This record gives sequence, structure tokens and C-alpha cells, in this order.
Amino acid sequence: MSIIFLTIKKIQLCIDFFTKTPKITYVLWYVRYDRMLSHETLLYSLIPWISWQDIQDPKKSSQFTYDHDQYQKLRTWSETYHVQALIIAEDHNLKWSRIKPRPKVLYFVGNKDILYMPLLWIVGPRKMSGYAKEVLEHMYTTVPHYFLGTISGMAEGVDKYSHNLSIKHHIPTIAVIGGWLWWYFKRSERKYIQTIVENWWLVISEFRLGEAPSTYTFPQRNRIIAGLSDVLFLPEASKNSWSLITVEYAYNMHIPIYATPNSIFAPTSEWVLELMQKGQIHPVFHISSMLQQHFSSLQTRDSSICYQSLTSQEQDILHCFDTEAQISLTTLLTKLDLWLDSLIEHLTALEMKWYIKEIAPEIYTIFKP
Repeated sequence: MSIIFLTIKKIQLCIDFFTKTPKITYVLWYVRYDRMLSHETLLYSLIPWISWQDIQDPKKSSQFTYDHDQYQKLRTWSETYHVQALIIAEDHNLKWSRIKPRPKVLYFVGNKDILYMPLLWIVGPRKMSGYAKEVLEHMYTTVPHYFLGTISGMAEGVDKYSHNLSIKHHIPTIAVIGGWLWWYFKRSERKYIQTIVENWWLVISEFRLGEAPSTYTFPQRNRIIAGLSDVLFLPEASKNSWSLITVEYAYNMHIPIYATPNSIFAPTSEWVLELMQKGQIHPVFHISSMLQQHFSSLQTRDSSICYQSLTSQEQDILHCFDTEAQISLTTLLTKLDLWLDSLIEHLTALEMKWYIKEIAPEIYTIFKP
């Protein structure tokens, strides 16, 4: 089943909301959203040598040969673990336009709506020091007060620790992995991915079947993270760290880069201090100052948005939650004088404004930051 996730009208609603708080950087794009992997996305994953353009061509796609047993296994696996796909169109997007080459398909598990939030990218070494751990724990005493999600690469060290702290503090988090999802699900990482998804957050990958993590896929993954991010933060990074590639991506995409300075004798600070001296990285002395500069305060946001900012239909929808914590799409249809397409439009607008969230297919609840 495929649907167009955003229409022009819904994009405008998203702009209207986010421009009320100018500090928020918003992201818009047209996507086709597959609730289950479609025949097209299954073929695209299964046959490594075909392009997305070939898949779109009926004459060419009808001539493809493939392993039908493997095709069925892939379909069964995707349905078992609720793997879905976003097909990124060529136009009408902001953040994706920064990424070269631009991905055609993203496979994901979890809540795709986090993609539309302002995102803080947290990255650092796999073998993090006690200093990095202390910095991150201090940061997460402040992060919950701002309207943002976090994004990282689910690697050991700083990446996973930031995901863990996001889950602990109920901060939306995105893990962008460096290989095909199936590869991770067949290993110990499956439990970790399920932990992220159970908290209604998101794991994504652009890689097709058979593309295991490698020295090629990790830099490719980092360009995706960079394209989605609004700010990059490094608690620490040594001179020979993989973070060098990360910072290069962010710097070339004009993403603000921040880091916390440490002792000049600390090996994990050598490279950070050098880039600070060159002016490529901004030093952070107060976490709250960095967050205030780029993200909206939840306190300010909550006080500035009220029922008067909503349409009468949106207000009617929210009033349905006065007596019920969770409501199905069918129940809303019976309670409200709205056609299905109109109801979905207003639900999408409320999701964009982070008043409600879809906790299961066609089941909604009030969003609580």
C-alpha cells in the first residue's frame, strides 16, 4: 500500500507552524510512503545492479529476472519486522537537496515523523572517555527543554550513548545505520533496534539487501545524517578519528559545528582544539547557549501556541481526546462531521504541529514532549 505523505496544502501548514518560531529550521519534501514494502521497493532492494529509474520504467521492470524464493523471504522478513520505505522524489525538498548523491529509497522501522523535526547530530569516538560521558550527561539535563530530536549512527561509544540518553529522557532519536537493515536484524543489534522502535523512535538505512557495513558504507551513512541535521555537536574527537569525515560533510553543507574544549594534554581533544583555532568549530562553554541559538524552547513554544491558532476542525479533533487517551481513525470518523480525506488532512496538520502522534496504524494520542 502506498500513499503520498504530504500534499502542497499540508506543506504550507507545516511552514505556517514552524515560521511562528523563526529559530526552528524546518524540512519539507514530497515522499511516497509504503506501509509495506511494495513490489518496486522489494525489487530495488533485491537486484543490486538496477537503478530506481529502471524500476519506474514498466517496459524494463517487466524484463527483470530475480530469485523468487529470496523475494518471498524478503517480503516475509519486512512484514515481520514492519520494515517500510520512503521514496524520495526529485523535487520539493530542502534538506535532501544538500546530499550528493541523493538517495532514492530509505528503508526504515519506527516513527518516520521524527524526520520533520529540528535535529541535533551527536557524534564522537567509539572509545569515548569519561570526559565525553560527563559532557553528554550534562547536556541531557538541558536538551529536554528544547524542541528537537537527536540523530546519530548507532555505533559503539558516543553514538549509542547519545541514543541511550535520548531514550532515557524521552527525546526523539534517529539511528542512521551503515548497512542493510536485514544485516543488523540477524545480529545482536536487533535487540537494540527494537528498543529504539519500542520507544516510537526511528532507525533508517538507504542500503539494499547484501550491503553489509564497510569502510564505504559508513561515510555514505554520514552524508545522510549530515543532510538531515541542523547542528553538529562533538563532545570529543582525536586527530585520526572517523569524525574527521563527519565534520567535513557538515562543514561543506554549512551546518553549524560545536564541540566542548578539553585539556590540551588530552589526545581526544587535540583535533577539536586545532579546528577551533581555525574557526571551523565553535567552542561550547554553556550547552544552553548553543541550544538557544538553534532550537526553540518548549516553554516558549507551549505558551505561544493555543487553541486560537488552530482551525475549528483541529480544535474539534483535540476535544475528542478530553475523554479518551487513544482514539482510532474509525472512532474519529463516527464522532466528527468530516469526510475521510478531510480528517486525514487535519490529523496530518496536528501531527506536524506536534499536538498528536500516531502510536500505531490509525491509532492516535496526544503528543507529550
